[in-house]
Amino acid sequence: MSSRPPRDLWAPLTLWGHVWRGLLAAVTGAALFLMSNDPQVSRPLASWVPLVDVVVGLLSLSLLPLHRRFPVVVPVLLQAVTAVSMSSAGTASVALVSVATRRRWPRILLAGGVAMMASLAVSRLYRETDPMPAPLNIATMVLVLAAQVAWGLYIGARRDLLATWQWRAEAAEREQAARVSQAQIDERSRIAREMHDVLAHRISLISMHAGAVAYRTDLPPEEVRAEAGIIQRTAADALDELRDILGVLRQTPVGGAESSVEAPQPTFADIPDLVAQARQAGLSVTVVDEIAPGAGVPAQVGRHAYRMLQEALTNVRKHAPGAQTTVRVAGHPGGRLRLEVVNTPVAVWRSPASPLLGAGLGLVGLHERAHIVGGTITHGETSDGGYRMTAELPWPKEAT
Repeated sequence: MSSRPPRDLWAPLTLWGHVWRGLLAAVTGAALFLMSNDPQVSRPLASWVPLVDVVVGLLSLSLLPLHRRFPVVVPVLLQAVTAVSMSSAGTASVALVSVATRRRWPRILLAGGVAMMASLAVSRLYRETDPMPAPLNIATMVLVLAAQVAWGLYIGARRDLLATWQWRAEAAEREQAARVSQAQIDERSRIAREMHDVLAHRISLISMHAGAVAYRTDLPPEEVRAEAGIIQRTAADALDELRDILGVLRQTPVGGAESSVEAPQPTFADIPDLVAQARQAGLSVTVVDEIAPGAGVPAQVGRHAYRMLQEALTNVRKHAPGAQTTVRVAGHPGGRLRLEVVNTPVAVWRSPASPLLGAGLGLVGLHERAHIVGGTITHGETSDGGYRMTAELPWPKEAT
């Protein structure tokens, strides 16, 4: 996008623009022609002078509509013909003002110089009965031409100002549209991240238990019913959380504050419930809490830590079923909250009868969450073949 408005602001004239300029030039030229042919003002003229004057004046009117298409040749020619035609003076004045509106001094000086010489020439053709002194006559011509140029400069400056205001308004509209578009993109990404965090955990549980029922044909009816009950409860929880998100989204405009578009979110205090759900689903989890009692984790940091742990436990269930998992949390206000999830290696990573394939968005979401709060996240295999995910999130001194 250009940082300044276009320099050439000569928009094509409308029909009315051509008409009123022609009328102004014709009325002015006719008045000057009648005045110059008044016996009380001018000395007697040769019979051919008025005829030539009128013919040249009509020709100059026919050239006036072309003064913008040929912004140098036509205005200069119209200035020159005033040397033999008083009736073309109005047309020449309109053309000189038009040249001045562009504020290009070489063209202004050229047209003004030709106009000055033509004025001196026509003053010798139309001799006054009571002529003014030559210096005063020249000064009057200069003042008239200067007034025309000054008026053209004013019109050009005003045109530039209006065009600048219009350009700025259009630029502001484009920037606002870009901000709205970016807000919509950010909002869609945030919604996708929240949907993934909420539903991926539940759906992975459903898929795992359903796969176990389908794969283990030797399960007694009691265990089958227990697995079906877990699937039913997990599906109901997923539907409830989905209704919460969709219900709030229907009431919130795009681009609003993040806190206004979210349903009540989990906090750091809800992590024990998350671990309990993972254990209930069959995951062996050990929690090592090294945070001092009474140290309150801020709501935003706690929410991101909860979602990160939720994604990490989901990945363990997907890729290392049966692994021993250790969750370690540590930190203090004014420092960083450290979350570490480590699982032991397993001989079989995934049952071929119930593959849990993801879209690969989980780790992307973890990096986005860490970036949002200014934290870091690392993940990779351990030396013994397990897997470790470590996140460090800033912990402000004052919990909010």
